[in-house]
Amino acid sequence: MQSFFKASRLHFIGTWKARYQEILDSVPPPPPLPPPLAHGGRIIAHVDMDCFFCSVGVKGRSELQGQPVAVCWGDATSENAQHAEISSANYVARKFGVRAGMFIGKAKELCPQLITIPYEFDKYTSTAETMYRCLFAITPHVQGVSVDEAFADITSLVAGENVQNLKEVVIAVANRIRKEILEATGCPASVGCAGNRFLAKIATSQAKPDGSFFIPKENVLDFLAELPVSKLPGVGYNTVDKLSNRLEVHSVQDLRNRPRAFLQEQFGEKTGRLLFEFSRGIDNRPWESRPIRKSVGAQITWGVRFNEMSEVFQFIEKLSAEVSSRMHKARVKGRTVQVRPSLILSRAHPHPPRSLS
Repeated sequence: MQSFFKASRLHFIGTWKARYQEILDSVPPPPPLPPPLAHGGRIIAHVDMDCFFCSVGVKGRSELQGQPVAVCWGDATSENAQHAEISSANYVARKFGVRAGMFIGKAKELCPQLITIPYEFDKYTSTAETMYRCLFAITPHVQGVSVDEAFADITSLVAGENVQNLKEVVIAVANRIRKEILEATGCPASVGCAGNRFLAKIATSQAKPDGSFFIPKENVLDFLAELPVSKLPGVGYNTVDKLSNRLEVHSVQDLRNRPRAFLQEQFGEKTGRLLFEFSRGIDNRPWESRPIRKSVGAQITWGVRFNEMSEVFQFIEKLSAEVSSRMHKARVKGRTVQVRPSLILSRAHPHPPRSLS
């Protein structure tokens, strides 16, 4: 079990909250958010490290510069290794069609010269911490998202500027953030800026790679109109499938033409409301610089095979001990225990492509 946790990307990502809490504990609590700009609204920056695992892996390795590189366990030299999953691919590899989530065997077909490098979790941790400390040095109003992604309220840094100069000043702040992160970590970041978190994240998709982008308030509706609904944050495959194939809603403009009541009838009160608001550039989610952690857990879905019932109990004891250890580090106690067993379906392939998945 410990070997799995040491080698698991999902485990690393899943336990990032605890490491992020340690960073929060080391910086002063943030003051109240600054007042909105005189001409209305706030300015939120979304910071997203470019090809994070890959960028960290190639840093300082001149022989990898300009080469197609991907991070994954395995290099397609064996049958099982061919089904190792790529976690991150740099932009050189992406030009060949290599993407995160792709099996390495398929990636090698698209890009025979692809170089694979292993995970380096300790380096990811130290680089992420440096990135966050750069942000806290610029503004105390930071909201962490993941190991390579964060929001920052930069309203106070652009306050006093008139509307005509706002775009220039916001881009200057975004470029400063990127510059300081690059100098401190050696890894590039992209920064999108807008009036709320939803729009800032959309802006980052325009900023990539290694760039800055700002969506002014007066341009929001026109900017969103032609975007496909799949570009909206939190809109997953099933929602997009229903919107496109059953409701003939393909663009954000199409979505904007549907009444709130209709969307809530189709997708439920919460999702329907978010779709209605996002299509209009509205994001009323509260800013949580110190979010309260609501759950602590651990799970393993790879390599779990039992021959005897005694092995099941031993496994549960080890997994429970892991959860207990994480709760102790997080300084929390639980009120409810949730157990989620995964069973092999009768129609499942007896030998799945991903060994022991």
